[in-house]
Amino acid sequence: MKLEKDMKFNLTKETDKLNIVKAVLGWNTPENVYPAYDLDVSCFLLDDNSKLLDELGFIFYNNEKSVDGSVQKSPDELSGGTEELIINIGKLSPTIKEISIIVTIHKAKERNQNFGKVKDSYIDLYNHETNEKIASFQLDRIAPENTAIQVGSFFNTPDGFIFQPVGAGSIGTLGDFLEAYK
Repeated sequence: MKLEKDMKFNLTKETDKLNIVKAVLGWNTPENVYPAYDLDVSCFLLDDNSKLLDELGFIFYNNEKSVDGSVQKSPDELSGGTEELIINIGKLSPTIKEISIIVTIHKAKERNQNFGKVKDSYIDLYNHETNEKIASFQLDRIAPENTAIQVGSFFNTPDGFIFQPVGAGSIGTLGDFLEAYK
């Protein structure tokens, strides 16, 4: 299913026997640019007030796995292309109400880089156990000066595990998001 911005998609109701979600985030960066673009996928495990549960709930290139193993990030891909998040719905702590997904450009300000030259950005959601694609969202309307994107959020609710694409760009760093979620 092709998702639109702010559309709520209940993954557990729309997909039979969904236990583990794989979120694949991809993009094309400019070639022959030095230093090369380094895009990083991160996520924040948040409580019902959209605040970080603790510092271990910040999943990024230096902390690729949550303490309980419910959320895991693929190793940082320095050459571009794709990065993945694996979310085991059954292992999620009931205190985790939201998982916010962020993509930032590493050292964007110092390198004078932004999303204006990043093309074909997307997030695809899969049933990790069957590798069946469930949904996708294109991030094609990001303002060119932005250096960070809130891709979307997963919500852990009594009605199911819901994904809501956001696609909101900003001029900021990963540290700015960390401060906002504290």
